[in-house]
Amino acid sequence: MGVATLKRIVPFLPLFNFLIVLIKRGPIQWRKLKNLVPYFAKFTLLEPFRISGEIIHFFRSKNEVKNPLFVLGFYGSGTSYLQHLINQDPQFATLTLWDSMVPELLYFKKITQPAFDFASKKIKMKNEYHRLPFDWNFPGECDVAINSEVAVYDFNQLFQFPSKHQSIIEEHLDFGDLKKAQRSWTQHHKHLISRISNINKGNRLVLKSPPNTARISMLKEIYPEAKFVFLKRNLFDTIIANKTLWKLNKIRSFQRYDTNEIETLVMKLYIVFHKQYLKQRNALQPDELIEIDFESLADNPLKTLFTIYDTLQIPGYTYAQSGFKSLITERADFPRKIYSYQQSWKNKIEKECGQIWKELNADWKQN
Repeated sequence: MGVATLKRIVPFLPLFNFLIVLIKRGPIQWRKLKNLVPYFAKFTLLEPFRISGEIIHFFRSKNEVKNPLFVLGFYGSGTSYLQHLINQDPQFATLTLWDSMVPELLYFKKITQPAFDFASKKIKMKNEYHRLPFDWNFPGECDVAINSEVAVYDFNQLFQFPSKHQSIIEEHLDFGDLKKAQRSWTQHHKHLISRISNINKGNRLVLKSPPNTARISMLKEIYPEAKFVFLKRNLFDTIIANKTLWKLNKIRSFQRYDTNEIETLVMKLYIVFHKQYLKQRNALQPDELIEIDFESLADNPLKTLFTIYDTLQIPGYTYAQSGFKSLITERADFPRKIYSYQQSWKNKIEKECGQIWKELNADWKQN
């Protein structure tokens, strides 16, 4: 076994890393201590599965991940819906919510997930953020999975330790040199995607994680043949959707925060993500990136999907149409939420984010 594999099978490695993270990112407010219980239980009870999975992965033949399709876009911009749609194409596979939450069980998915599927339906769980019935096969996010496996350097720690947001942003989204945090993310990402590819028998992957919006250069270095879809949504709807996300996140965070105050952080992230995106997209060819509006996707999903497949030269649109139509019909019972907002609030958002929004709406032409 290689050194990397030997490190991964060290007993209770996630628990050890979790303790490092708590010390590094703390303090934890005493009223939030109860939020630690599921983590300690998970890292203890699932440890035999995690180590077994690592050993299985080492001895399995690896599928080379050549040309993944990355769905880019800020939180709340409709990326999950697009990821879900494209995943209806039989040539594609994706990371699921189950894979994101319990990556320790990737190689034991067939024997462990059914019981949780049954329990979720029995108690009528809801996917509150997406306002849908809960489904463990719903598309998941790479950064959520990396957070679940407890990388010492992990962007999603921002949601657990919002008071440390500045240092986390600087670690992960300041791409002057490949710093330690970015090298760590690359290693964890590659190991995660290798396992996802294996359990999906080498199918082409469609992947989504909002921080990837600012990682085009890193992703192209890992996957030279990667393609990208960038999705943007009405600025005001996006900010409000993010406030909802942070409101729901309170029960998972290790630090207390005021939902209204978090609006400043949301705008900061919106600007940082998109500045990096605008800077890095110019390295892509016209058949490697397409930019679409969420409103176009919501109003005419089939036409939008055809444009994506045509622009990025992805074969199989006609064959995949029946799957697309099935999900579109299913989601018609859950119409998108219509937001309202006061002019004074719009003025504040425009003052902070208006310039970057204007740049995002300018036509992109590869230099």
